[in-house]
Amino acid sequence: MEAGLLEMLLAAPWVRAGCTLGTDPYGRDADEHGLLLLSRLPVREAAVHVLRPHKAVTAVVVTTAAGPLTVAATHLSSDHSAEGPARRQAELERLAEGLAGVAGDLVLLGDLNDWREGPDGPAAVLGLRDAWTEVHGPHDHTPTFDPGAKPLAALASLSGRAARLDRILPRGDGLRVAGAELLGDKPTPQGLYVSDHYGVAAVLRPDGDGGPPGVPEDREEASGVASADPADGPGDGDRAGRIVRRVAKALGEGTVHLVGSRRTGCALPGADVDLVAVLTVAPPPGEDLEEVLGAVRGRMRALLTALEEAGAADAHAWPRPVETGPGLVRYAVGLGRTPPGAATVAALARRWGGGLPGVGVEMVAGGAAPTPR
Repeated sequence: MEAGLLEMLLAAPWVRAGCTLGTDPYGRDADEHGLLLLSRLPVREAAVHVLRPHKAVTAVVVTTAAGPLTVAATHLSSDHSAEGPARRQAELERLAEGLAGVAGDLVLLGDLNDWREGPDGPAAVLGLRDAWTEVHGPHDHTPTFDPGAKPLAALASLSGRAARLDRILPRGDGLRVAGAELLGDKPTPQGLYVSDHYGVAAVLRPDGDGGPPGVPEDREEASGVASADPADGPGDGDRAGRIVRRVAKALGEGTVHLVGSRRTGCALPGADVDLVAVLTVAPPPGEDLEEVLGAVRGRMRALLTALEEAGAADAHAWPRPVETGPGLVRYAVGLGRTPPGAATVAALARRWGGGLPGVGVEMVAGGAAPTPR
């Protein structure tokens, strides 16, 4: 969940008047994993379980007319890296093990990034039912991610494949699926969609209950970069945001610099502010800046994954640009406590930036970093 969307959501009257949040929206959990559950029902318990860096499952236990219900949300690894499918399978197996130990009725929802159906699909792996399949039948594979229909999805896709990635998976004999539909599947008059994914809504009722649903609609819409802007919140993130902006202001045109702060634990050892890499977003004449930026945003998770695999286990991105200008946009990305070497960054940059005109990543020696002013 990006910072702008989070601000809009928290300001909405219906949220402020009647919803309980599953975690502190400005805390470490939401910032690290981009997951946030809202409930109109009383919340008895809440927890977050980390699957791997930037991947987790968040859950609440709510009180319904039929008793307690566990509602969990997750966002699993995509295919933006070669190791993505194996990593996602491991996440599914950890989820299956964890959910098996949760007593009572349960619902898991989220972007599972898994297009498989039937006995190999995520519902079967997790030992859960599929709300969409129960309503629409086993042969209905209506995609929730469709690069052929949505320009934003096309920018974020590496394969161009349409797939049903977003699921609502209930468990328990006491839960009946009364309906399931897509959300955000129609564009605005300007041709814009709310997300690169469609959302999914389901109505779940206690078995035998023909009246108002015991569980309100659970709605989840995925976004491309799941991180919050540290400059929007209090504490260390605010200092990091100011440092990033000061460094970016001191640098030359056409580049965005990846920086870190020792105070927030994302810089080279012994450094207060140290420049460790440069990302350039400056399309040549004839290329549309917005199209290139859309592709860069769509691949940002793939860049972070590549950096993590190269040793930067706590690499993270600020989704808002630190500076914009004619023909260029500047972002900031933290490389964590253990940034990779220059040769490693150059190699992964060539793979990551293939096909992106005017975009590249390179290392800069710490001593070459300008003094922020």
